[in-house]
Parts: sequence; C-alpha cells; structure tokens
Amino acid sequence: MAVRASGCAGVPGWILPYFIYRQGVAKRIEKITPYIEAKYDEIDAICRKGYSLL
Repeated sequence: MAVRASGCAGVPGWILPYFIYRQGVAKRIEKITPYIEAKYDEIDAICRKGYSLL
C-alpha cells in the first residue's frame, strides 16, 4: 500500500512543474516583448535610413 501512495503523490509532482514553468514563461514573455519591439523599431529606422541613401 505504501508504494501505491507514493505513486499517487508523484503524479502532482509531474504535473505541477509544467504549470509553474508555463507561468514563468508567460511572465518572461511579458517582460521581454517591449524590448524586442523597441529593437525591431530601431532596426526599421536604420533600414529606412540606409534605403534613403540608395
């Protein structure tokens, strides 16, 4: 019976980290997205300046 109880306790140990990981990824995406957008805007500005030189 002890083996069965430890197996049941292990299932949440596999499932819970997945949801914690997804939460961490979502927070990281929210934090990084404005930085990436700013860099895209910077690259766009540089490309437009370069195109105007042609």
